[in-house]
Amino acid sequence: MGKKTKTAIYHPPKASMPYLVVTVSPEGVSAVAVSSKDEARVLAAKTTRTVELADARSEGAGEHESDDAKDAAQ
Repeated sequence: MGKKTKTAIYHPPKASMPYLVVTVSPEGVSAVAVSSKDEARVLAAKTTRTVELADARSEGAGEHESDDAKDAAQ
């Protein structure tokens, strides 16, 4: 099996600090600071969805075109 991408939300240690959404993938590490827990959850969900589509495309080209069209409309 190929390497998987993992995303984690880190809660701020102090109220004045941001939440961090960290994504670790074979391509590298990404860290994004956001101001609210809801924003962090939305960002983490979007990141995961993008990775799933990329994996699906590499396994079966053209089989998931309707899913891509739905995501592009969002």
